[in-house]
Amino acid sequence: MSNLAGLLFVCAFVFILKKRFMKGIQHIAVMMVVALGLFVKPSTVRGGVIDGVWTLTTAPYNNWVQIASSDNGGILIAAADDLYVSTNSGAAWTPATNAPNTYWVCVCISADGSKMAAGDDGGSIYVSSDYGLTWRQTDAPVNYWESIACSADGSKLAAAALSDGLNNSAPGQIHLSQDSGATWVTPNAAATNSQDYKQFWSAIASSSDGAKLVAANSSGSIYTSEDSGNTWWLTSAPNNNWSCVASSTNGNILVAGVMAGPIYTSTNAGATWMLATNAPNAGWASVASSADGSTLAAVQWGGQVNISKDTGTTWQSYDVPNTFSASGIWGIALTKDGRKLVTGGDGPYGGPIYLLQPMPVLSVAATRTNIVVFWPSWASGFVLQQTTDDLRSPNWSDLATLPEIANGMNQIKFASQTNNQFFRLQFPTGNPPYWWPYSPPPIIGF
Repeated sequence: MSNLAGLLFVCAFVFILKKRFMKGIQHIAVMMVVALGLFVKPSTVRGGVIDGVWTLTTAPYNNWVQIASSDNGGILIAAADDLYVSTNSGAAWTPATNAPNTYWVCVCISADGSKMAAGDDGGSIYVSSDYGLTWRQTDAPVNYWESIACSADGSKLAAAALSDGLNNSAPGQIHLSQDSGATWVTPNAAATNSQDYKQFWSAIASSSDGAKLVAANSSGSIYTSEDSGNTWWLTSAPNNNWSCVASSTNGNILVAGVMAGPIYTSTNAGATWMLATNAPNAGWASVASSADGSTLAAVQWGGQVNISKDTGTTWQSYDVPNTFSASGIWGIALTKDGRKLVTGGDGPYGGPIYLLQPMPVLSVAATRTNIVVFWPSWASGFVLQQTTDDLRSPNWSDLATLPEIANGMNQIKFASQTNNQFFRLQFPTGNPPYWWPYSPPPIIGF
């Protein structure tokens, strides 16, 4: 179909809808067109984050090492030379001014985002209980902390040290807190093979209740615990230079990456492990899991994001926006439903933080007197735009009315008008998105 034919079809469709409205027939009109005027089929957001849009956040360029997200993605924390917190899904970032400027290497966050913890490479562990507004140093010993995990309510913390704080050539330990970091202990029992629990720990992850833990050794093994870290058991995972692990909320689905090698997954809390045969052998910097473990994500130091939507059975690799081309990617986090992904990079001049979220479906419902335009409330960073112009050269303007949230949807209601109207979701001027796959935003009209 030519552009002209497509445009004529759209105009006829809009005209018919308007006549139906004028006769008083209630009707929902949803159509999808692209900016050039071609008529295309309505898009649907499939599960996971593959079909979506990359958004460059306002976070400053920095050497971002790790990122953590609340369940819904509304609260984010990122670690670099400073700690940065976002309380609006990455739209704005604020430095943690009363946390020291140091080399932060690991962060974790509670499900609602109110409690956070961060570990310093060669220093202490700090915690916050007010969404990152204020921070206090805990009594955790000085260590070369490498990874930290917390339960959904933020009360149980598990921190893994790569090496000892007094001797960086000696193996580190796992430290545990049952009171949001007020006090810390070390495990009081060794693994079943009688090896000491002092290891060069590289990563640790937790179930939502904090009972099941998984910890990876950078020079060999993966261990699990089912009693909040009191005792540990050596799993059947092969010896490797493990660099990262992640867990589903129930602790049964696990994913682990090798520093220069493959990805492995487990669906039985670490009892057995399966090689991800179609995931590339790469330098895996970070892995993440949705709540149910169905969506898994992993990032390479080379700059690709790899996503599985079937609990690690198959994987797909995706290039990230060009801004990452001169830097690597380190941190990655997924929301509970697996729909949003946030990742940060580093490099000679630092790197950005990007948010990947699905393209939201924009819908409209109309009656004789009112029009309601609505889209999913999880879609952050979008503004609703309106035009009544010829779509061949539209003059879009932002609607000043802020949406209300009802039944999980952003919605704006206003009085019906006699002229044709078109709406689209767009990002604010100056923060253009990278569409994934590359396509312009959908438009609805009536």
